[in-house]
Amino acid sequence: TRRGIDLSSLRLDAREASLDLEVDGIPSPWSGALCGRALPAGCSAAVLPPAQGCEADHSLLQLTVAKADEGPSARYWRAPFRDLLPLVEARERLAEHAPRGSLLHTPDSGWQSGQTSDAFEVLMPLSADISTVEDADRLLRVAVTARSVSVHVAGQPDAPLLAGETHGKLLVGGCSWRLARSKVRGWRGEPLQQLELHLAKDTASAGPGGHWPDLFSTEYS
Repeated sequence: TRRGIDLSSLRLDAREASLDLEVDGIPSPWSGALCGRALPAGCSAAVLPPAQGCEADHSLLQLTVAKADEGPSARYWRAPFRDLLPLVEARERLAEHAPRGSLLHTPDSGWQSGQTSDAFEVLMPLSADISTVEDADRLLRVAVTARSVSVHVAGQPDAPLLAGETHGKLLVGGCSWRLARSKVRGWRGEPLQQLELHLAKDTASAGPGGHWPDLFSTEYS
């Protein structure tokens, strides 16, 4: 959206089955019926600061839709809004034939993780097929609930690259992902990107010092 926008220009009306976000009094594309039940009190809109050293000519908005379902009843939404489903389905048809392992630089051991007292950091080196945020958005799906994490190729939710039930509860609003330059290089020596997941722990449910035995109590493959 336009550069220099502030929170006073945003109006968010969140309900259990729908959500509407206005910018400068104009309805945004982030409006309409939701694909699941939301928790209105947990929904929010924010203006993200520009990346360090970036002179962007626009501002970035972040919309957080808090799901009402947790635990065993929680499910993955293919899109936040029902009107977006045809677009998601079209993009997934293009990606669903991508070989699962071809998107990872090391298909047999595709990720590594480490933890601090309040978060888990997961690194997943990617193949040269994913070099931009647009590539990742087109080919990958990242889903986080309070008790689970899943990363899979678009259209292939039953064959995850990374998935499981976490040892403790996550603060979904504090979780994020990004692409970053990997220390690993491709077989031609080309620089590769890696997917970096920041998974914020609910420290109230963590063990001594916030330590978990591992990221997952049950891992899916």
